[in-house]
Amino acid sequence: MQTEFNDLEWHDARLENISIDRSNSDKVNNVDTIELVIRWPSQNKNIIIFENVYQANLNLNFGVVAEDSIYTARVKEESKEAELIKEKWIELYKGIENLICFEIVTNTTNSVIQIFAMSFSIFEL
Repeated sequence: MQTEFNDLEWHDARLENISIDRSNSDKVNNVDTIELVIRWPSQNKNIIIFENVYQANLNLNFGVVAEDSIYTARVKEESKEAELIKEKWIELYKGIENLICFEIVTNTTNSVIQIFAMSFSIFEL
């Protein structure tokens, strides 16, 4: 999964939308999701859905009148935050040891998005 995420053509892709869906958070399984709409340099557009999200750090800067392009995105292998989340939730959620930190840094606004989730999927628009 790490290779799949890291190998996407992130540099100069456009972040067009972020959506958080917590409508299923009262179910037995943690199914909170975060969706990103990405326009790739090829002009193709996808929705990336992060599934079973446990935490998100959205350090977003605003006020720049321009599209927000992505500088880099990767699976962050060493993440102190991910380790703290695992320690916090391990007694309630078995399988959380597989938690992944996805990190996206933008060019235009120097924003940093960290999504701590179990998996991601890509869908064409």
